[in-house]
Amino acid sequence: MAFVQKLGERYLWVDAFCIIQDNAESKHEDIRYMDQIYSQAYATIVALTGVDANSGLSGIRPGSRRHQEYERVGKSTIFTTPPILPHVLDTSPWMTRGWTFQEKLLSRQCLYFSDEYVYLQCGTIVSSEAGVNLPAEWEENSTGNFNSLVDLIPNAPSWNLRLIQIW
Repeated sequence: MAFVQKLGERYLWVDAFCIIQDNAESKHEDIRYMDQIYSQAYATIVALTGVDANSGLSGIRPGSRRHQEYERVGKSTIFTTPPILPHVLDTSPWMTRGWTFQEKLLSRQCLYFSDEYVYLQCGTIVSSEAGVNLPAEWEENSTGNFNSLVDLIPNAPSWNLRLIQIW
């Protein structure tokens, strides 16, 4: 809830709380409308490492995620870069759940909280706290023209800035 407030949003839908879990008829009725919930939401917030609804979001509370690794080499500092989102998704507990395909497919944008980084996916465009996060096949075919990369992700800088301001 704290993160939603920091985004400036007033409403939060949590499936486990908004859908009555112990009434099969009511649950089935509510599930019929999940396509509308996901497609009309500002963003779908995903806790990739959570084992249940009580897990929370990594990085929101102090000490709830690993620090970014870095190494000093002379006068330079080298930081680790985040793994690409498809790999993070494939190795997360979230991908083992039945409703995740619907969440991912129908959401306009998803904010994925992993134990190391936050990722934003809007359609096929992915950004992380560390900047652009492209799939390996794009990097392999890249000509190294970074102007096209900026053109490819026109909204990423404002999202990155907004995420940084929240932190």
